[in-house]
Amino acid sequence: MTRARSAAAAAVLTAGILTVPTVPAEAARACQNIAHRAIYQGTEEQVRGVRRNAKWGFTEIDARVTADQKVVAVHDSTLERTSGGATRARVEGLTLQQIRRKRYVLGRRVETTRRLITEAARTKSSIMVTINSYARYRDAWDDYGLQTLWNAAQTHPKPSKVYFGGAGAEKAMRNQFPAASTFHRYKGRDSDILSHAVDTGVALAALPPAHFDPGLVSDLRAAGIRVASVQLNRKKSVRRANAAGIRLVQTDHSRKTVRKWCR
Repeated sequence: MTRARSAAAAAVLTAGILTVPTVPAEAARACQNIAHRAIYQGTEEQVRGVRRNAKWGFTEIDARVTADQKVVAVHDSTLERTSGGATRARVEGLTLQQIRRKRYVLGRRVETTRRLITEAARTKSSIMVTINSYARYRDAWDDYGLQTLWNAAQTHPKPSKVYFGGAGAEKAMRNQFPAASTFHRYKGRDSDILSHAVDTGVALAALPPAHFDPGLVSDLRAAGIRVASVQLNRKKSVRRANAAGIRLVQTDHSRKTVRKWCR
């Protein structure tokens, strides 16, 4: 944890000190959409999605390891949805070349996470990388997958804008690469979110509707932690997030829709 964050966190966690000394840039602007799975105009045309969405907000992509030690941006564990039902093959059982030979109905082709991080780097925008199936394929991730992601992040002029997360994966990433920026998706049943975020060095906290609390949002920001929502696809939920001071909203909807909902 940086000295600045430690000082801010200490101030926030001291009884009676719950004010925000500064307001991050995103709080002063209209609601921003974190495009889920790099969705652009209803498709997962990933390169275009990162390029277009990154210009005004930032993007979320996924990461899975392949049989030939590549890291690809595929959300699901199988190719059933992306192939339109043509195959149920598991991503981890195929090479990148084999995956690209399969039918892909959501865009041009499956991309590597490195390519998509590079696209984000060109616009100097932020990107969230969700590391999927870390627990199941831990050996592969620890042997080469996390290193691949870290190397990709170094193509960004500001590697701290590349956030890594996923069940168990954020801790593993931080253990291997202490300078890595990580995010954590909190659940409704979670408590002491501020303490957890500060203690674990989370750089971005994704809050569910149960924790859309202006005080918590302010305290997280005072500790130097960016705040986003978990995935939201209903106008009511997006407006609740916005009312709580959350400007980074993850959704499957277009940026135009999100901007309208946030008014």
